[in-house]
Amino acid sequence: MQNSSIILDRKHAIEIIQEVGETIFVPSGWYHQVENLEDTLSINHNWINGFNIKWSWDRIRRELNRYASSSTRIAAAKEHKTLEMLSDGGLMNGNGNAKKKTADDSKGKSISDDLLLLWLMVSAKAIDIVNTTKEKDSIDQMIRTKDGFSIIDFNLRAILPILEGIQDLIARDEDFGLRSRCECNVDELQQLVKEKIDH
Repeated sequence: MQNSSIILDRKHAIEIIQEVGETIFVPSGWYHQVENLEDTLSINHNWINGFNIKWSWDRIRRELNRYASSSTRIAAAKEHKTLEMLSDGGLMNGNGNAKKKTADDSKGKSISDDLLLLWLMVSAKAIDIVNTTKEKDSIDQMIRTKDGFSIIDFNLRAILPILEGIQDLIARDEDFGLRSRCECNVDELQQLVKEKIDH
């Protein structure tokens, strides 16, 4: 017997047929399913903005916690060897010989990639906002959220806890090789974001 919640949700489902050249926007958090009726080329883009970026950060934090609690691999992250250790050949033991790669090792590589991608998006957005021209800044300052924040302030307030979280991972040497993969001056970016919020 199906869950009554699912049956109720299906009563409110929206079903459409997307025609050639049409675009569909699916809001953050909306469950959806796609069925191609014929051979199809689909181009998708996932948006991360001030309204949904916390979900991405929360997912990465859950994965980090699950990974750390289910293995001793966090030591590899502390030694900044995660990426080298999680090569296609598997983990390297103390004398440089490859050990068999496990699902847990692949998860560490996935977390490392997700953390890097999130850092790249967050830092690019923060830098873009911090460096906005006065003309664009004044337009974005006019657009307000229901809480009364400008879009600029809202986005920066959403980014700041993520920067703080990444800084915490770096401080604990649990950044899964992030520093070795990119130049990330989180302290400096945090300061710029705080100054822009306070401005």
